[in-house]
Amino acid sequence: MRQLRWLIPMMVLMALAAVACGGVSTNTTSQSLAKQRATQEKAQVDNQNRAMSDIPIPVPETFMTRQQVARWSAEMDKPQVWYMYAFMEGFAEPIALFVADAPATPYCAFLTKPEQTIQYDGGDYGAISPINVQSPGIDGVYWGSGDCFSYQYFWDEVSGAMIQIQDFKMMMATARLSFLDVPEIKVRLTVDENATSTPLTLP
Repeated sequence: MRQLRWLIPMMVLMALAAVACGGVSTNTTSQSLAKQRATQEKAQVDNQNRAMSDIPIPVPETFMTRQQVARWSAEMDKPQVWYMYAFMEGFAEPIALFVADAPATPYCAFLTKPEQTIQYDGGDYGAISPINVQSPGIDGVYWGSGDCFSYQYFWDEVSGAMIQIQDFKMMMATARLSFLDVPEIKVRLTVDENATSTPLTLP
C-alpha cells in the first residue's frame, strides 16, 4: 500500500514531463517553420528589389496603344465611304466587295440596354431578390442570344439600299485595297409601278 502511494505521484510527474517535452518539441517545430518562411519571404523581397534595380519599369513616352484607340474612335466617327470585303468560310480570298456609307453593324449593337433588373419574389420562401432578365428590343420583341457577327447590316453608298448579310466575315477598309481583285456588288433600284401595299391585318 505504501508503494502504491508513491507510485501514483511518480506516474503523474512522468506524464507531466512527457507533456512538457512534447510542448517544447511542438514549439521548436513551429519556430523552425516560421524562420523558414521569414527566410523565404526575405529572399523574395531581395530578388524583387534587385530585379527592379537592374531592369526598372520603363516610362512610356508615346502611348502608341492609346493613340491607336483615339485614332480608331475618330475614324469611326467620320462620315466616309467604307469598302467591305465579304469572305465565306473556307475561302482565303473575298468573294465580293460592297461599298457602303458606313461600316457594317452587327445585330448585337443596341440603342437600349439588353438586360434589366427586376425584383424576383421567391414565393413560399418569402425571399425577394434582384435578378437580371432580358429586356425587350425597341421594336417590341425579344431577341435571342447567338453569334453577334452572324448577321450584319449596312447601307449601299450609291443606291441607299439597306443590305443585310448572314454568315459572312467582313473585312472593312476606308479605301479600296489594291492587292485584292474582287468584283464589286453594285445595287440598282427598280420601281414596280404596279406594286401595291397591303396593310397588315392582325387576328
